[in-house]
Amino acid sequence: MIEGPVCDRCGCPSRIVSPVCENCRDKAFRFARMRCLAPFGPEIQDLVHGLKYQGRVSVARDLGRRLGYSLFCCGFAARVDLLHPVPLHGARRRERGYNQSTLIARAVSETLHIPVRTGLLSRTRQTVTQTGLDLAARAENVKDAFRVRKVAGVSGMRILLVDDVITTGATCSACADALLAAGAREVSVAALASPYFDAQSGPQDQPGKTAPKY
Repeated sequence: MIEGPVCDRCGCPSRIVSPVCENCRDKAFRFARMRCLAPFGPEIQDLVHGLKYQGRVSVARDLGRRLGYSLFCCGFAARVDLLHPVPLHGARRRERGYNQSTLIARAVSETLHIPVRTGLLSRTRQTVTQTGLDLAARAENVKDAFRVRKVAGVSGMRILLVDDVITTGATCSACADALLAAGAREVSVAALASPYFDAQSGPQDQPGKTAPKY
């Protein structure tokens, strides 16, 4: 779990708490803030891989509850009215049998006692995998890929998007764009993990170290 000071904007572990950090100063997030349970490393990569591709749904409940507890402890959940999982395209959901982000969101809800809503936001087209794409290509890949289906359920609400892994934030920013355009009061993001930008030790400690791709 992430402990100690974090960036106010992206949740990246930081020696100094500040509005922005090296991880997010070059990123045009559309959501207000982000928190993750842990930096993305080999252990959590294996767990998320098992959840997404091997049917290990128990991972979502275990880590989702821990994510919810961490959000409660840091006060992050105080400004949230509802949880909404980042949607999968229908074809991808049918292929997998479930949306892993929905399972995580339900576990977070069990801890925070904040309702989960699904179906307010949908993915209108099946995008290619974000793995291997740079920041600009990721943003273009998910541009206009989401739409709000039920404006009445979004208007004036403070919405927490829940996902498994956040890399550049492009997908969640595209979701936030759609929600804010439909009248959401605020959109924030929570996920199991993020590679951040040299989150473990900082760029000055290990020059040349790069975040894992996911």
